[in-house]
Amino acid sequence: MKPIVFIIAALLFNAIVPTLAHAAILLHGSRVNANTLVRDAYVHVTYGDRSGEQKVVKGWIDTIGDSTFTIRSGGTKNRTVIAYDSVIAVIMSDESTVPVKQMNDVNRFLQQSPVVAYLQGSRVNANTLVRDAYVQVTYSDRSGKQKVVKGWVGVIDDSTFTIGSRDIRNRTVIAYDNVISLVTVIAKPTPIVTPASGITHLIGMMDPSGRITIKAAGGFVVGIPLARLGLDTGSSYSKKLIGFMAGYTLGVAVGVSMLDPYDQFTSSFVGSFIGASAGMGLIPVDVGLAAMAVVIFPITGAVIGSELSRRPPEASYFSVGLAPDRDGNLSAVATLRF
Repeated sequence: MKPIVFIIAALLFNAIVPTLAHAAILLHGSRVNANTLVRDAYVHVTYGDRSGEQKVVKGWIDTIGDSTFTIRSGGTKNRTVIAYDSVIAVIMSDESTVPVKQMNDVNRFLQQSPVVAYLQGSRVNANTLVRDAYVQVTYSDRSGKQKVVKGWVGVIDDSTFTIGSRDIRNRTVIAYDNVISLVTVIAKPTPIVTPASGITHLIGMMDPSGRITIKAAGGFVVGIPLARLGLDTGSSYSKKLIGFMAGYTLGVAVGVSMLDPYDQFTSSFVGSFIGASAGMGLIPVDVGLAAMAVVIFPITGAVIGSELSRRPPEASYFSVGLAPDRDGNLSAVATLRF
């Protein structure tokens, strides 16, 4: 019996690992080109349209050209053509995985909001700037007029830096001494994993389809050994049947609930018990059907009970950002976002 349990557990672990791992990458606009994009990868694209308005589109990369690429996000006619020069950022999945996992990878990546840095002009220099970062710069031109420019950081020199698109003719050279302020993205917040942690927290934060599949498998893996234990305690057929169902019902509830830190065990157990009772009720009708029902129904009931009793997952994030104080100096600001 133990080898079978270990084999089932190994199969479950192999199924869990690809589901939990996610491979989504962030590309700053200046890094988005025909060489970095991958056809059929799922992406979240932030870009500026011709009117200068910022827009977002999600979908799969359909075609990749020298100056533009196309996103398909629905039917055959639902295509969005985007110029590389207008892209602010792209979050791209691994195209080698199934479409549903690609979407989950990108969506999980988006759950961590970026930390924005506000740099006062006196703090903008070659050490604080990051090449290829997308920024908004407020500065004074030669006539003393205040201007705002948005784009990617290009060349960084000792006294000046450039902002603009890939078109070398459309770049702005700004002296550090003329900068009033600069806004840029510097980091992502670190999730606070509490009260759950580790693999159970990751499962609890998964999308419903993946979470339900893993919890159902967990219920089966834990339920079978306890069912066998209950079966061995009976001395007659009826007692063995009762022992089997008692062990399996409890084991299924434990297996389902232990993989989700945000549900209530009582609800999982009640659902498993209802499912087991329904399966047992089919014995007088059809023994063959009842044999399948007593295995499947408790898992179904436990998962339903678990999902209905879930508390919202902990979504607190701790982030450290930079913001100017009243004196114009830059200060670190710690933020808890709920």
